[in-house]
Amino acid sequence: MQKISSFADNSVDLFKLPNFLQSSFIEDFTVSARNVKFNTRYINAENRLNIASDITFDATATQTVTKTITLLKSSDVSWDNSNVFLARDMRDVLVKQGSTTLVKDVDYKEFDWYGKLNAIKDSLNNASVDVTYTFENYRVDIVALDIYWRRIEVIKGTERSYDPYEYMPKLTENYKPLAVALVQGDTVEFMPLGDIFEIAGNPNNLQGDYLAVMENNRKALAATFAKLNRGENIKLIGYGDSITACEYVGTGGKWETANGKERDRADYLEHYYPSDSKTLTDIKKFIRDDGDGIFEHAEIGWNWSLKNHIESKFGVAVDYQNWAIGGGNITDGKNRMSYVLPTVSAGDIAVVCYGTNGGLNFDDLSAIVKGFQSKNVSVILMPTPIANPANNHPMSNQSQWSALNGYMMQEAMRLNCAIVPTWHYLHDHSPMSIGLSSKFRSNQNLINHPGLYEFQCYGKMLVNAFVG
Repeated sequence: MQKISSFADNSVDLFKLPNFLQSSFIEDFTVSARNVKFNTRYINAENRLNIASDITFDATATQTVTKTITLLKSSDVSWDNSNVFLARDMRDVLVKQGSTTLVKDVDYKEFDWYGKLNAIKDSLNNASVDVTYTFENYRVDIVALDIYWRRIEVIKGTERSYDPYEYMPKLTENYKPLAVALVQGDTVEFMPLGDIFEIAGNPNNLQGDYLAVMENNRKALAATFAKLNRGENIKLIGYGDSITACEYVGTGGKWETANGKERDRADYLEHYYPSDSKTLTDIKKFIRDDGDGIFEHAEIGWNWSLKNHIESKFGVAVDYQNWAIGGGNITDGKNRMSYVLPTVSAGDIAVVCYGTNGGLNFDDLSAIVKGFQSKNVSVILMPTPIANPANNHPMSNQSQWSALNGYMMQEAMRLNCAIVPTWHYLHDHSPMSIGLSSKFRSNQNLINHPGLYEFQCYGKMLVNAFVG
């Protein structure tokens, strides 16, 4: 822990100012290597203060490692490469089979950004090789306001290569987070935060269409709140593609009923995260038989956050029914409505997310929304998650992604359904940022599937949109 700035000698007692904790945020900052200079700003009707801070973050160490691995001839793409994970941004890679040094791009390929090799020659498939490589881990630190000691501090995370966001520090109640710093070696990416760390908290610096969206959401969810306020149990429908399904197998699988072995599976994360990752132990797992066998499931996707929030706040039971199909698109969703609609009733909720596979057809989206509304089911649109830019997925282009969200917001207003305003949280350096570097977007498969931390943030956005 690193003390940065103390407020004790300030001429103004900051903690007696109206809503100081709610109204303080970082706006201006400059970064040079590991040094960051920034102002913590507080503004209300009577006061405008800038509290200057200067931080030099601790570097992460350079490591050179030699491992014996089994080299495979697999896929070159990040989401389908079965070779063992070594380290992100590795360099100076040397691969030897016995005393023979293998040649890059002749014997094997090297994918330094996602930390894997891939054999080129058939003779090297399943070959034992020694790999030497150099890298620096990543670390996610949090810059936070200590409300007890009246100072700004840095709380350090744990150094990791694949999953540093899942190892960011957990803050106690005396801290208000102000920024996230992603440290690698002698570099820092500095990201001021909104209030996403508080479930249903008030985001910093509300602007633009956010308040209009929240007002629209309250009206669109009226039937559900009426049911909940009567103490009645509800169903929560997850509707979409593999991102909602939290499993891969789908298009050739079970269409006619919800849940089952192709939804909410723990191996959705196990397929990519390192075996020592606490991500795999942090998720809540459970055993269930949905009629197609006994399988281990896990609470990974954003709808579990909404289910848990509603049950805690209203004291009712929420029956989560996951109807999503891995690999499906919005036309598939429209065509499957006849299976879903007989299972729902007035006041239930459907969270709909499409667009990562083949974009959005707004006629199909309208048909899905109106289908649920014909049963007086409240609909919440979850915009397509923003993708990792390294794989050139269409949804990794921020302008293209933002434009699609704009169309979705217009559709939500037109169709009288709720929408999660994710664009306010995910723009680079937004006042409502979740502090997620684009390098670690889609950390589940490194293309378009959110990792665990990202899923948790989407879950908080969904809860905020529901609470309004």
